Amino acid sequence: MRQALVLLLLSLATFAADAHPLAPALLELRETAPGTYAVQWRTSLVRAQGRDVVPVMPEGCTAPAEVQTRDEAGARQQQWTLHCTELVGRSLRVDGLEGSGVNVILRVQPLAGASQQALLGERTPS
Repeated sequence: MRQALVLLLLSLATFAADAHPLAPALLELRETAPGTYAVQWRTSLVRAQGRDVVPVMPEGCTAPAEVQTRDEAGARQQQWTLHCTELVGRSLRVDGLEGSGVNVILRVQPLAGASQQALLGERTPS
């Protein structure tokens, strides 16, 4: 009887762990030269089943095909360079947030001026 209770509690704990929202992702764009941004995209390796969250850059922005990827401490970190003539007034978004349980911290650091930060989620994906 006691073993059955322990097994039940363990299975409930596993279910509860799966139900918790995932750690927030990070999308950071740091301008390194006029129109050139170092992009960092960090997400949890744990994902809701069938859900991939993917950053979508504004139309007209280009990135090289090469993305540096590193997995460590339960997270995947990707870095690349983005060339964009102008980000001011343009929208960055993250696809796949609906039903994923993931929020995204978005940070944009221009060469001149203050850093901007926003929290993206299911209701505000851009």
